[in-house]
Amino acid sequence: MHRRPGVRPQALIGLVAAHPLAMADPYMAWLVSDSQVNHVVPSTRKGYTTAISSYTTFCCNRRLAPWPVDEVKMVGWMLYMGQKIKSTSLRKYMSALPYGQALQAEPFPWTLAGSEPVRKALRYIRHRYPCSPKANKLPISLALIYSLVAVLPGWPVVDRLSFDDLLWLTASVIATSAFLRGGEFLASSDSDRAVLSLAAIEITTIKSVPVLIVKPPQPKTRMDLTEVSIPCFAPPSAGALGPVALFTAYCSRSLVAGSRAPALVPAFHRADGSALTKAFMVKRTLSLLKLAKIDVVCPAGLPTKVCLRARSCAGLVW
Repeated sequence: MHRRPGVRPQALIGLVAAHPLAMADPYMAWLVSDSQVNHVVPSTRKGYTTAISSYTTFCCNRRLAPWPVDEVKMVGWMLYMGQKIKSTSLRKYMSALPYGQALQAEPFPWTLAGSEPVRKALRYIRHRYPCSPKANKLPISLALIYSLVAVLPGWPVVDRLSFDDLLWLTASVIATSAFLRGGEFLASSDSDRAVLSLAAIEITTIKSVPVLIVKPPQPKTRMDLTEVSIPCFAPPSAGALGPVALFTAYCSRSLVAGSRAPALVPAFHRADGSALTKAFMVKRTLSLLKLAKIDVVCPAGLPTKVCLRARSCAGLVW
């Protein structure tokens, strides 16, 4: 039986194990089982596993069969978990149960969105266990980036910028111009997503105009694709702040960009070659906001945080 290198075979899920294919073609049965389990990214699957474990424990402690899921067991588990986690997190936990049921021999018999008992339970939990207000998110737009550039030491001469400041500026402009999410261009210990590599960014020509192309791996909005090609837009007046100009300057200053294979180098990295992190971007952005004297407290007095989801327009979070 041929398998993907480095992948240890897992036990067949109930849906496949009970099917004649398991005896007729064990390898194909394993492939079918693997596709049903691994169609979501590892971080999502990890969260689903935690939620399913909580639900099955809840049922077993009450001598109830966890599968198939019915509305009464679901609501009971929701009320139990509502005392432990926020209602916003509970919704994510709930979405794990249809995933878990699909791995069994029976389909999910009803929909979460169409269940009146589930909707009533959610309203009850929100009223009984209210969450604290969310922090407002500061939109990271090209307009804001251009305002922060003015306080960078050494600007407007790119060669006078420190490497860290050039890194911050290049990553900010490219992420915003390519509509990237934070997880698509930053490294995080909490994420299983592959880090964007230097090989995933290239300069090409479209209608005689140099354009930067970014190919983030496992795009969150299209998990069926291994990567997508995203052209970075650039305002005609961008000049030295255009994605192509900044990326060229950044690569020329990098000590590791030319010393290793591009596929092994993070696209955005510090001077020592380590991948750019969310912590660095947030810390530097906050310090520049302070230097530029830009207030990040909303009129209502609620805290505002810098959110790393890039968008090109004011009013949309980064």
